[in-house]
Amino acid sequence: MLTFFVFVIGHFSADLKALSQSTPSMPTRWFFAGLYYLLPNLANYNAITAAAHGLSPEPSFLITTILYGVIYVGVLLAATTLIFRRRNLK
Repeated sequence: MLTFFVFVIGHFSADLKALSQSTPSMPTRWFFAGLYYLLPNLANYNAITAAAHGLSPEPSFLITTILYGVIYVGVLLAATTLIFRRRNLK
């Protein structure tokens, strides 16, 4: 279930940013902006429109999406290492 919700939220992350900008309450604005930056932006990997028109993805698109994925996974692994470094899991 968690994976499904991350998938759905990841595809609608642009809406989270728009929601954070349109909310009058400052704590709510910070909450949605934090979610926008915390969750993956899976819209970066969307090449459906170009493929529907018979276009291949440009090399710059491929490089930026791969770089985004590597950086996102690297940040997650670094955060996980910091969190679990002091825990004794034996």
